[in-house]
Parts: sequence; structure tokens; C-alpha cells
Amino acid sequence: MDASILLQLFKELGFPVGMVIVLIWWVFHMDKLNRADTNKQTERLDKNIEDLKVENKEDKKMFQSAINSFNDSVKEFKNVNREMTFVQTELKDIKTDLTIIKEKVK
Repeated sequence: MDASILLQLFKELGFPVGMVIVLIWWVFHMDKLNRADTNKQTERLDKNIEDLKVENKEDKKMFQSAINSFNDSVKEFKNVNREMTFVQTELKDIKTDLTIIKEKVK
């Protein structure tokens, strides 16, 4: 609001009425500024939420990949364990056979 407009307003309507009009204008002006600021903040928050959603999807995929890799490793270790058990059994049998052969040779 321009100073000359304020002076004219006070001269024609008086100080109290002029101040009421100025305060009403100020409230509307501040409301307009606050709405614009709120809209900017809302847009920024919406963008942050979208970014977090994308990041969450990527993290979810990476986590699922890690779980799948872990499960594959567990299966592989189970297979190795089975094979080691088989080798251990075979070695015991060979040891037994060698002991028998050794006894026969004596």
C-alpha cells in the first residue's frame, strides 16, 4: 500500500476506520504470502516423499536380491556338507579296509 493512499484514506475516513482498512489489507496480504509459502513447502515435501518411495523400491529390490543370494549360498553349503559327509564316510571305509589289509599282511 502506497503512503499517499494511506494519507488520503486517513483524511477522508479518519484514523480508526483507515487503520481497520489497513489491517484488513495486511491480513489478506499476509494470508496470501503464507499460502504461497505453504504451497512451496507442500510441493517440496511431495517431491521428498516421491524420492523416498523410489529409494525404498530400490532398497527393497537390493534387500530381496541379498536374501536370494543368501538362500542360494545356504543351499550350496548344504550340498557341500552332504558331499563332505559322504567323503568322511568313504574315508572311514577306506581306513577300515586298510586296517583289514594290514592285518592280513602281518
